[in-house]
Amino acid sequence: MDNKPVYKDWKFWFKLIVGIIPLVAIVVFFFGGGAPLFNDPAKYWSEVFTPDRVNDFQPDLIARVEGWSKSQNIGYWISRNLFMFTTIANIMQSVFLINSAVHHRNEGLGKFDNWKTGIIVVNAMWWVILMYNVSLLFSGAISYMKWYNYVSWLCEHSVVPFLGIIYILFFYRKVDTDYNKKPAMFRFEQMIYSLLPLIIYFVVFESLGFILKATDAMPIFGDMSSTGWWPYEFMDPTDTQTRIHKPLSNAAEQMALAYVGSLAEQVAFFWVFYGISRGNMKVQYKREGLKLPENIYTKTKKAVKD
Repeated sequence: MDNKPVYKDWKFWFKLIVGIIPLVAIVVFFFGGGAPLFNDPAKYWSEVFTPDRVNDFQPDLIARVEGWSKSQNIGYWISRNLFMFTTIANIMQSVFLINSAVHHRNEGLGKFDNWKTGIIVVNAMWWVILMYNVSLLFSGAISYMKWYNYVSWLCEHSVVPFLGIIYILFFYRKVDTDYNKKPAMFRFEQMIYSLLPLIIYFVVFESLGFILKATDAMPIFGDMSSTGWWPYEFMDPTDTQTRIHKPLSNAAEQMALAYVGSLAEQVAFFWVFYGISRGNMKVQYKREGLKLPENIYTKTKKAVKD
């Protein structure tokens, strides 16, 4: 990189702004969406469990949540926001971009600030963007969105995170550190790493749902699934889950299909993202006249001029 002050480089400001906006949106949605729940719980739940949606939930779920205390409502709202993959993926991308902005002069050279981590972040964020916006086509959720839903949609599910993906793929400085590995082995390892956030999330929260169900614990995710024990509808394998598994015969089949489909989609897009990143890397190296130093794995890790 050149020696001009970082504040004069548009990339610095772009990473900083695109990294901060989703974090602000998470806070805005938490307090904006939570205000109606905390001010008037009865009204809030009556608007959630409208007559046309009552049959979408386990029979006793509505009675349980409508009888919650203030602390239980707070617990639900924290779980419904903090433990969604949307929030996790946005925090991952924001931390990545902000950290890269802080170390802007050495972009792409850090243990965390490097293009291989960037692909992991991009793959996780892409799943959120794709799944959320596709679901809007079938759920009709746009019709009852409020202002804080639009903030979340634009800043956590579409425009802003997509800008982050574009930056990482096309403008982020990519330093090649895999020259001493067989390309096929490196690509396979990187593909597995890119799937880990989603796999870990599925395993942890699918297991948590079964634990909550077995102990008849508080349905901490409320209206997010038919029973409230799982954070997403497709993760709920119980017989009471009837919202979206048609034309499949049961919810368990839907869950299996969703998992296989999600992972297959992530694998496919990994190869797209990987190909774009590798091609962009070659362009960057040619443009900047850089070559890899022999000590790429030492503490210095600096690309040098020919």
